[in-house]
Amino acid sequence: MAALVIAAAGSAFAQRPDMKKMDPKERAEKMSQRLKSDLSLDEDQYAQVLALNTANAEKLEEKKEAKKEEMKENREAMKLEREEYNANLKEILTKDQYIKFLEMRNDRKGEGRRKHAPRKRMNKED
Repeated sequence: MAALVIAAAGSAFAQRPDMKKMDPKERAEKMSQRLKSDLSLDEDQYAQVLALNTANAEKLEEKKEAKKEEMKENREAMKLEREEYNANLKEILTKDQYIKFLEMRNDRKGEGRRKHAPRKRMNKED
C-alpha cells in the first residue's frame, strides 16, 4: 500500500507540465503576463515589467551557468588532489597495506549514509 502511494506521488510530480525547463525569455514573459493580469498593468507598464523581468532572468541564467562551470572546475581539482593523495599513499604503504586500504575504502562506499545510527535530536526539554 505504501509503495503504491509513493509511486503515485512520484508519477504525479514527474508529470507536472510547469516543471519543464524554460529559457529565460519564456520565464520572463510568463511572469510578466501573470503580473499584468494580477495587477491590471497597462501596456506601457507591461513593457517595462517585461524588460525588467527579461534582464533579471538573463542575469540569473548567467549566474547559474557560471556556478555550474565553477562546480565542474572544483570537481576536477578535487579529482586531481585525490589522485595525488592516492599516489603518495601508494608510495608509503606496502602493496598489501595499499590493497587493504582500497578494500576498506570500497567497503565504506558500499555502506551508504542510511546505515549509520541516527543522530539524537536535541529537544528543549533535554
